[in-house]
Amino acid sequence: MGPTYSIKFCLCARLYDTIAPIISVTLFIQFAISAVCIGTGLINIVIFANKFQTQVACFFFILAVLIEIYPACYFSQCLINESDKLANVIFHSNWIEQSSEYRKLLIFFLQRSQRPMFLTAGKLFPVTLSSFVSVRAYADKQIDFETSSIPSYLCYSV
Repeated sequence: MGPTYSIKFCLCARLYDTIAPIISVTLFIQFAISAVCIGTGLINIVIFANKFQTQVACFFFILAVLIEIYPACYFSQCLINESDKLANVIFHSNWIEQSSEYRKLLIFFLQRSQRPMFLTAGKLFPVTLSSFVSVRAYADKQIDFETSSIPSYLCYSV
């Protein structure tokens, strides 16, 4: 682990510190819009779609919205998992037999790896696979709320 590794690690850490706040706002907007789109699509399927083709089209729209937010959640979860493993990997390296410069750099890496790396949505909640499921749950709550306030004569009955 020479100076090039420490420079690369510093660049990666600085890049994360720069990009994380920008991505946070973007992810929050994406999650909010996705939840509204999913809820609206579900309402359309349950109440207004009177043809099977319309219901299928709405289903595929909802599926497309879910597919749109899944990669962000998946790769954010990968970032969390890998940053959690970093301290362990550093500790289990062959650091005892290395030079003193190597061990000094290792201390720096260990200190930085103790601060977890994760992306947030609007600095409100971490973006993980469980937050992907939460968007779906929010859409279900939204449909329950909105369908309870719609008069029964507007609802399509099968």
